[in-house]
Amino acid sequence: MQSPAAFLWDGPLFPCTDSDDERWIDIWLRQGMKERPLELFQHIPEYSPRRTYETPEFEAIGLNDALERVFNGHLSSSTEEAVWLHDQGDDGDRDYNGVMSIQKFHQVCEMKAPADTIGQYQRVGLDGQPDAQRRRIHIPNPDSESLAILARNATWETRESLIDFLQRHIKGSRNRAFISMGASVGAAIQAVFCMTFHFPIFVWRSWSIDEVDGRQDGRKRKDGTPWRKSEDLSYLRGATTPRDHEGKIDMLHESQISLTITCFSRRKWTLQCLHDTYFYRPNPYNEDMLDFYKDEGSDSDSLSEDEFEPQWDPITLGNSESGLPIHNPGEYFYHCLHFRIRQVLDESRNTQHNLENRVSTWMKTHGCRSTLASARARTESIKQRQLWLAETSGLLGRLTPNLSGTIDALSRFLENPHQSLEFTQRIGVYHQSLAEMVHGLEEVRQGLIDVEKRCEGFRRDLELHIGVHSHNTVMFQYWNIILVTPVAIAAAMLQSGVISAGPRWLWFVSLTALVFAITCFIDPNMSPLTSWYSWLEIWCRAVSPIQAGGNTKPQRLQGMGLITAGLTMTMPELSARLGHLGLDSDMPDIPAADLLVKPLDIFRSHLANLVSTTFGCDVLLAYDSIRLSNDLSQGDLELVVPKLKLKDVEASDVLQKLQGSPLFETPYADGPIIRFLVSASSLPTLLFPYIGDRKSSYGHFRSPGVIDSPSNDTADRKKVVVEFSSPNVGKEFSGHHLRGTLVGTFVSNIYACMGWDVVRLNYLGDWGKELALLAIGFQKFGSDEALESDPAGHMLDIFNRIRELIQPELDEVKRAKAEGRSTSDIEGTGLLAERDAFFKNLESGNEDCTNLWKKLKDLYIGHLDASYQRLGIKFDEYSGESQVKPETMAEVEEALKEEGVLEQVDDTLCINFEKHGGKAGKGLGTQAIRGRNGSTTYLLRDIAAALDREREHSFDRMIYVVSFRQDMHFQQVFLALKLMKREDVESKLQHVSFGEIEGMAEYFQRPLLLNNILDEYGIPGNGEIDQGGEPRAEGGDTGQVKGCLRLLGGFWGKKRSHKYTLDRDRVAISEQDSSVVLQQIWEDLGGAISALGGVEVEGADLDSSALQDAGTLEILGSLARYPEITAAAFKSLEPHTVYSYLRELAGALADHLDDTEKSVEDVEGVAEEGPAEPAEDGAGSRGSGIESPGAKRARLEFYRCARQVMENGLALLGAPTMTRRSHWDRLHLLLPPSTRLRTTSCVI
Repeated sequence: MQSPAAFLWDGPLFPCTDSDDERWIDIWLRQGMKERPLELFQHIPEYSPRRTYETPEFEAIGLNDALERVFNGHLSSSTEEAVWLHDQGDDGDRDYNGVMSIQKFHQVCEMKAPADTIGQYQRVGLDGQPDAQRRRIHIPNPDSESLAILARNATWETRESLIDFLQRHIKGSRNRAFISMGASVGAAIQAVFCMTFHFPIFVWRSWSIDEVDGRQDGRKRKDGTPWRKSEDLSYLRGATTPRDHEGKIDMLHESQISLTITCFSRRKWTLQCLHDTYFYRPNPYNEDMLDFYKDEGSDSDSLSEDEFEPQWDPITLGNSESGLPIHNPGEYFYHCLHFRIRQVLDESRNTQHNLENRVSTWMKTHGCRSTLASARARTESIKQRQLWLAETSGLLGRLTPNLSGTIDALSRFLENPHQSLEFTQRIGVYHQSLAEMVHGLEEVRQGLIDVEKRCEGFRRDLELHIGVHSHNTVMFQYWNIILVTPVAIAAAMLQSGVISAGPRWLWFVSLTALVFAITCFIDPNMSPLTSWYSWLEIWCRAVSPIQAGGNTKPQRLQGMGLITAGLTMTMPELSARLGHLGLDSDMPDIPAADLLVKPLDIFRSHLANLVSTTFGCDVLLAYDSIRLSNDLSQGDLELVVPKLKLKDVEASDVLQKLQGSPLFETPYADGPIIRFLVSASSLPTLLFPYIGDRKSSYGHFRSPGVIDSPSNDTADRKKVVVEFSSPNVGKEFSGHHLRGTLVGTFVSNIYACMGWDVVRLNYLGDWGKELALLAIGFQKFGSDEALESDPAGHMLDIFNRIRELIQPELDEVKRAKAEGRSTSDIEGTGLLAERDAFFKNLESGNEDCTNLWKKLKDLYIGHLDASYQRLGIKFDEYSGESQVKPETMAEVEEALKEEGVLEQVDDTLCINFEKHGGKAGKGLGTQAIRGRNGSTTYLLRDIAAALDREREHSFDRMIYVVSFRQDMHFQQVFLALKLMKREDVESKLQHVSFGEIEGMAEYFQRPLLLNNILDEYGIPGNGEIDQGGEPRAEGGDTGQVKGCLRLLGGFWGKKRSHKYTLDRDRVAISEQDSSVVLQQIWEDLGGAISALGGVEVEGADLDSSALQDAGTLEILGSLARYPEITAAAFKSLEPHTVYSYLRELAGALADHLDDTEKSVEDVEGVAEEGPAEPAEDGAGSRGSGIESPGAKRARLEFYRCARQVMENGLALLGAPTMTRRSHWDRLHLLLPPSTRLRTTSCVI
């Protein structure tokens, strides 16, 4: 940005060219770009981070859809006035100025060239008038269509500033107040000067019960939530107090005031003002409402110009006339800012006044007084007070920072007079007035702070009240549990006569002591003495001292089985574990952090707490400022200091003030980023039990798949139906069927990993005219013996023969359609007629046709099932087009007829998607749903199948895993459901596409059947591997496992959307195939575990110093990131993400194992020369040639965790693993030695 002084307000204008005043979209379209309108508008580079924080904001409000409607002219038909526009040129105002509808606003914008045209010459618009130099636009309650019109008419010079302006307005109160001035060089020669302000405010209003719903924001995001929230504040009055004497409800409404002026010179500029006014009642005398600015005589031709009353300017809240000439845009900006800040001050005072009154009244009526009420009533009263305090504190936590942001933004603006353009006398007056209003806002903020102090005082009084009045009850419960209960149980047992032998008093004492001991054992904290656990731990520590930096749990306690698992599975266990690492404080409550699933979130949350405590910033803001490092060699976490929004604080200042932590090494600054490395001792101490507790569930997330219940019941989990593979009965198992099978397996696995209830469905092509053609061919050439012995091969042979015979007839039909001739005569004879007749009889339920169809289908499914077992794949359901219910198809047809989208063309029932689907139907053409002879089509059956499955499975999502070649088909299915008004089903559907496989026909010399394909990959058909990667027989089959890995690795090496070319060298059986080496590393880790296992090593304290070399620490960091990898893969449904991670992890593990093997060989060489001198403390070390049991224990746990992560990743990809463990026959040399963990693909 340039300083204002550098901007030439009265500089010469450059001659314009044809492209200077072109809209951004016209430039892109002229260059032939085909992206979506929103993508063209933003024009974000592919790898820019703006895609992650900017695009979702626009997508959420449907801006792309609105842009498409604007481009096509399909705006809403509402005639309600929604915009105030005022164009002004050197020759005066324009006739069309004033309040207008969205349609007229769009027409005016299309009619006139942009107001910021660069040029020496005036241009004439379609209305015959020269283009206006100054344009002002005011839009109350802007919706996506009005914003799309603004975006549509932006020029290349103003596009970037408009994007920032719209994004800040859409975010509303999620942004802080903002005021900015500055010049920037646009695409043209001359600079552009922008003046902008944004003020998020909270508006307090009291409504009657009947008015509440009408005062909510009616603008909805795509997820159904309103643009601006309205909060019911009735709780401030208390549950037992009437809402007020008028029966009204207090509401707090979010609102946003945004304004921007884009200037090319003093005479040429555009102003846009957006303001939320949804909470106002309709009132023609309210300056915030458009009704106030309507000119009833503006549309009358009978009135002369002298008879028009003055037009008022809504941007200044009616405090100036709109027709007055504006000679200085900077003065006008201050003019608008003055009246809008006064509006903010008035609303803030109103909110603070009402809140203070409500809080005072509530505290008077709900003070902490002693009563004679029951314990239940006192408990409920305390809960109500605590809830009120929590909600009120949360309310103040939103109001005070929001107001502080406005004060800070305005103060910074006023403290920099050099940004105030030319400091004219009028600007000086506004400057002084704004400074006075800042003092008023500070008084309001102090009032809110006083309310916070009163709430804090009430909280202390409540805590004291609870402590004093609950002490007796608590003590009674305590002694009742540890003393009265054991005595009562012992007395009851003696009274029942169960025990009759011996002295009764001795039995009474013994039984009382026994029950007392059991009670204390169940909960050691109930014991009035020091807990038995503490005594046992003290004894164990005395017997077996713990090494520094080693395992903090007593060794003997582990050996007794008292500490085995569950060290990190719950928050109390995790907190205790962190306490052993030296952390005294609890973890902060951060909703985005999942401490029980992602171990790095523990370190990230702890660091956020440190930053928040040190600098007094919000802990959520601190958490969002911390991200995972892109390079493990440079650290594990990085703190982006500018995101903390600390005034005049640099990275060096943060480093100097930040407290140290036992979880991190000494951090260091790298520009504005501070890099943190997790402590070499804390990472393995926490990570090993973390992975060991979860085992195969490490990296699994339950929360995405849970509906609302914490139980593990299937009924409480979201359900997803995944349709994949989907071959056609009797036809080739082509490349897209093979890749769809593998992609669908991964999609099913990743959804199961995320806690969803997954239904794996194979939707066969077992219906339609192609299957009828197969049946006709079987009747002509088929053999029952050949069908039984090789069902898939025989069917494919028959289909190819009959297809060759019918091809001339199909070609003739194609030519007739191209020439516009009728095809009924051609289709009424020959094989086409036989095919259509068979399919018609099949749909009618003809017994012979049905039996033949069922025979072919059942034999083909049996062949498929056996083939899938070779891959370890099992489907929950085999379905097909034949199972679509006729009544559902009739329901679809009836719904389409009712909506008027079903047409009859050439004796067929069709949907013209381009005619009825609007922009969404563009390019989808016309598609038949029922043929001329009444037979159903693929489209109709798929639409009906979606409805059938929704009723049968009640799914929350259904995913079609099908090649990109079916993109248009699924667009037609989804759009047809929308046209039927079944958005409830359509919104749950998703098409996951993938690239094609090339070279299948050229490579395979045998027919393309799944069995033949698996034979080529060396996968034997013994069915040893079961679903989920577990062998059904001990040991498994090496050829089967490695063949599966070659198959998977070939596909997962490329992204899902990329095409894959089949290469014989890749498929050839070679031990150097990288995917097979993944399996080999997994086996070698098992061999290392076997070599290290033993009583001495298992019982030793873990010595983390053995794992402190850089390579090992990088691997540990990578293991900790595995849940981040699965989360990213779930978001993108991209198996390549997991595969790349495993490749890099395997490479690093191979290097580590190689280094370890060399070290072992060196130790053996030293042992042959003679025994080494023992260390002074009696513990061996690697430097002395002897590895201590503690160091071996560290390596043992390290290998176990690494192997578990490898196994989990392979299972997620659908790869089986073997239980047989190899010896130390090193095959890791087959991997490139440069394969390390320092690439970005391991980082989310």
